[in-house]
Amino acid sequence: MKTKLIFLLSLTFLFLFGCSSVVLADDFQEGVGAIEKGDYKEARKLWLSLAEHGDVSA
Repeated sequence: MKTKLIFLLSLTFLFLFGCSSVVLADDFQEGVGAIEKGDYKEARKLWLSLAEHGDVSA
């Protein structure tokens, strides 16, 4: 019973953290696209949000 609970908790954390990194990667790529279009304000807005949430690459 205890191992089943640990397994389910592990899967839950893996799912939560795995999905959030995909969303952050999309925002980062949107920032790159904004830079390529010359929209520096939009890139700053996207990357600032990422940086505030702990993304070092932003």
